[in-house]
Amino acid sequence: MSLTLIYLLLFLLIGAAFLYLYFVRHRPEENLGGLATASLVILVGLLIPFTAWVLYQQASAKGRLTELGLDIYPGLGSSVGVSTGGPLSQNTWVFRLDDGNEPAFVRYYEQTANTGEWIASSDSPGIVVLRKGNQQLIVTARKDTGIFVLGEGD
Repeated sequence: MSLTLIYLLLFLLIGAAFLYLYFVRHRPEENLGGLATASLVILVGLLIPFTAWVLYQQASAKGRLTELGLDIYPGLGSSVGVSTGGPLSQNTWVFRLDDGNEPAFVRYYEQTANTGEWIASSDSPGIVVLRKGNQQLIVTARKDTGIFVLGEGD
């Protein structure tokens, strides 16, 4: 999980508490129109839930790969960003590589012992395409990050 996002979430929660205490409980004499209400609605209704959702996605990313039947590469660090996609589209997970060894990361997933029921094939250097049924999982690495893209096969 991203430490920056954790700090952002804490900042947003403190900001929401401050806005609530000042504008709702204290009720300043000057009328600020809908500014206080709009600030609280945006903060509590959008920013805080979205930040919490991103943190949840990051925390559960490795678990999702394990559910797919993959062994986790020992040098795979924390998830970066948000896993994109959904049940009807391709999913993408990006991880920090703690050891920074992109070739070793890709070679790890070329070995059948680490891919479970997935069948590995290398279409080009630095990329492994894993197939299981009609699913396809592309594994690659760039600039100290490991990337997994899950989608429908050909």
